[in-house]
Amino acid sequence: MYQKIFFTACLFLLCTSGVFAKTWYVANSGSNVNSGTISKPFETVQRAQEAASAGDTVYLRGGTYLLKSTQIARNEGRYACVNFIDKSGKAGAPINYWNYRDEKPVFDFSDIKPANRRVAAFYVTASYIHFKGFE
Repeated sequence: MYQKIFFTACLFLLCTSGVFAKTWYVANSGSNVNSGTISKPFETVQRAQEAASAGDTVYLRGGTYLLKSTQIARNEGRYACVNFIDKSGKAGAPINYWNYRDEKPVFDFSDIKPANRRVAAFYVTASYIHFKGFE
């Protein structure tokens, strides 16, 4: 009897594991104090990473993101890392950073000029991360 209940519970958890995945949004007109919804998107990928967990998808809305030196997330060795991606997804549940539908997000780092450092636009140390559809 207990084996049947255990098996049923495990099957339920496996079938619903994707149900708890969330969707987050980033837009060049957003704000990092927003909730990350489509109507109140975050401003930066870095803020979206703080909110995202394994299995979640972060949609990047179209437009040009003109990043500023104040948005450098971390200095790592010789690099000024604007987006320091260190939160991992899991096998079968990556964190996706994708363009939204047919929109084209473009990241412009030309205003970031840290003294004695190179700019790393996306410095990734995480695993099970999927980037798609942006420049």
